[in-house]
Amino acid sequence: MAATQTTFNVRESQTNPGPRVMAAPKSVNIALTGRCNLACKYCFYADEMVALRDLPTERWLAFFAELGSLAVQQVTLTGGEALTRPDFWELVDGVIASKLRYSLLSNGTLITEATLAEFAQGKRRLRLDSIQISIDGSRAEIHDASRPGSFGRALRGLRLLVKAQFPVTVRVTVNRRNLDDLEAIAALLLEDVGLRRFSVNEAFSCGAAETNAATMLLTPTEREQAMRALALLAERYEGRIGASAGPLAYAKEFKRIEEALARGETGFPGRGRLVGCGGVWNKLDILHDGPATT
Repeated sequence: MAATQTTFNVRESQTNPGPRVMAAPKSVNIALTGRCNLACKYCFYADEMVALRDLPTERWLAFFAELGSLAVQQVTLTGGEALTRPDFWELVDGVIASKLRYSLLSNGTLITEATLAEFAQGKRRLRLDSIQISIDGSRAEIHDASRPGSFGRALRGLRLLVKAQFPVTVRVTVNRRNLDDLEAIAALLLEDVGLRRFSVNEAFSCGAAETNAATMLLTPTEREQAMRALALLAERYEGRIGASAGPLAYAKEFKRIEEALARGETGFPGRGRLVGCGGVWNKLDILHDGPATT
C-alpha cells in the first residue's frame, strides 16, 4: 500500500459518512526483509516472497515518519529474520524517532550478548513492547525437524532474554513433527525456561508448508488431538498458554459454543452471523518490498 494512498484514505474516512472506522490502524506489522538465516519447513515467506526486493533504509525511515504523523502507535518488526538486516538498529532508531513503540518477531538464533548490548543503547529497550521467539520442540530432534539446525541457538537466545528480564514470549507452531511433544514443550518453556506464558498456532497450507504438507500439516484427526492436548495443558497451567488461531483457539471457541447451547442460547451478542477476520479494522501489514510507489 502506498504511503500517499494511506494518507488519502485517512482523509477520506474523516469526511465520508458510513461505518465508524479508525483514521489509521493502531499497529502495523512490517516485514523488514525477505532474507532469513533459516529455511523453516512451513515458512509462508518462502519462494516468491523471498524473490521480492528489500526496501532500502531511507525508504523505511520515511515510512516510519509517516506512520508517526498519522498517530499509529506501534509497529511489529519481522521478516524473514529482521536481525539479518545490517541496518536493523538504524531502523529501530528510526521507529523510536517517529514516536512509535515496537515489538520484534525473531527465530532467536541471532540473539547474543552483543544483541542485548545494542538494546541498551538510547531508548531501544524503553520503547520495546515484546520480543517473540519461535520454539517448536522440547529438544533439537523435534524443533529442528521444522526449523533445521537452530534449536541450540534459539534456546540460548531465549534464555539470554529471560535472564536479562526482557519482555519475551514464545510462539509454538503446531505441526505433525511436534504434535506428540506438546506437553514436553510446555514443561520446557513454563517450568525450565520460566516464561510467564507462551502462545501456539498451527502450520497452514501456504509457502513452504504447502510443499512439505505430508510432514508438516495436521490432518483433521491430528488437529482434534492437538485441540484436546492443548486445552488440557492450558487448564493445567492456568491460562499461561494462549492462542488467537489454531487448535487451542478452536478448542476454546467450541467449548464456548457448547456451553451456550447447554444454556439454551443460539448465538452471541453482536455475532449473529458469520463474518470475516476483524484484523482489517485495526491492523495493517507491509511486505519487505514496502509501500508501493504507484
